[in-house]
Amino acid sequence: MKKLLSVCVFCLIFSANLLAGEASGGGSSSSGVSAFHELQLLKMLTGHEDWVNSVAWSPNGNYLASGSDDYAVRIWDVRNGTLLLTLTEHEGALTEHEGRLSSVAWSPDGNYLASGGDDNIIRIWDVSDIKNGRLLQILTGHEDSVRSVAWSPAGYCLASGSDDNTVRIWDARNGILLQTLTGYERFVNSVAWSPDGRSLASCGGDDDTICIWDVRSGRFLQTLTGNEEGVCSISWSPDGLCLACGGVNNTVRIWDARNGTVLQTLTGHKNWVYSVAWSPDGRYLASGSWDDTVRIWNVEDGTLLQTLTGNGVCVYSVAWSPDSLCLAISSSDNIIRIWG
Repeated sequence: MKKLLSVCVFCLIFSANLLAGEASGGGSSSSGVSAFHELQLLKMLTGHEDWVNSVAWSPNGNYLASGSDDYAVRIWDVRNGTLLLTLTEHEGALTEHEGRLSSVAWSPDGNYLASGGDDNIIRIWDVSDIKNGRLLQILTGHEDSVRSVAWSPAGYCLASGSDDNTVRIWDARNGILLQTLTGYERFVNSVAWSPDGRSLASCGGDDDTICIWDVRSGRFLQTLTGNEEGVCSISWSPDGLCLACGGVNNTVRIWDARNGTVLQTLTGHKNWVYSVAWSPDGRYLASGSWDDTVRIWNVEDGTLLQTLTGNGVCVYSVAWSPDSLCLAISSSDNIIRIWG
């Protein structure tokens, strides 16, 4: 098996612009709120030649970026399922990475894409012309693989988590390193900005803590403990009051980020929960696991609303579309699935 803690990315993405595709099944559902509509499989995006570790929606909901163990970043038109760029082996392609790609992230304005992977480097690409990709910035300093990248809400800064046990904050405009946050004994699996941009959350692969940092000073604001083994993924609620996490103990937890108390413990997964994503409307949480399932939860009461199956053995990334209507899932079978 590949590196045990390869970023398993299962992405849930809802897009108002997504055209109806070939529906081919849904998933099992438990009772939930009447406003929730069960998702159906709409599209399958193929083209990657190895595990797809990360997917991210463009802010306008029209495009999807993906990063894979095949060393490439690809950009898709989600409305019709077409691959806009096969970003390999041609000028302007996003193929500078010399190893698997663990994470991709769009800037809030949709003009830039960040990618990080096994070559220890973060690259920022100009994708304002969606059919061409131009390398804009190379951020160096990490001493091991980059597992996670995330843009600040304002779009000026970029955060990264690495196997070198550090979290780093960069000025994305000029590539200057602003902060290096330390304290982890091993790799940092995931980083996520609070919606107001004042705080940054991070989680480590081999400890049970989630750290919340003050971005300006680099000091600890809160440490969330008691996750029972490693934490794989974190996601803020849209109002910035709560944090969700998934981990090695097969559970999902929802925390009050202000006082560090556990509000919900969601059980049912049979293997590691490697990706969690809060819907932009704040009503649902999606969790993707190595048990081949994605589960959608009502965050108000912890009710399981739907279980999506047949997602390719190990689910690696989940991400909701900006309008909270569709879901993108990437996994170890090299395929990206769109549900809606």
